Amino acid sequence: MVMQLKEGSLRQHLNNNFISLNWKEKLFDLQGIAYGLREIHNKGLIHHDFHLLPYVAPEVLRGNEYTQKSDTYGFGIVAYEFCTGLPPYYDIPHDSVPTRIVKG
Repeated sequence: MVMQLKEGSLRQHLNNNFISLNWKEKLFDLQGIAYGLREIHNKGLIHHDFHLLPYVAPEVLRGNEYTQKSDTYGFGIVAYEFCTGLPPYYDIPHDSVPTRIVKG
């Protein structure tokens, strides 16, 4: 499922290439991530490691276990980044992000 990015991370990849990536390329990348996540889920596993707080599902922040559904939430946040080129909650102070996620 991990995208091989010479820039290092998805955020760096989008920062460096967002304008030059066309929608076909963005959707191809998202499809690859979705297929990888599906493969993990088909094996009964949970990825649960999107690395940063803004990708964590509200129910997990409320103290519930990671699930395949919380993985899907994280994927949705990744899709948001591909569509907008912006990091999730970029306009909210970092300390306020958990509360904002939990409140929805």
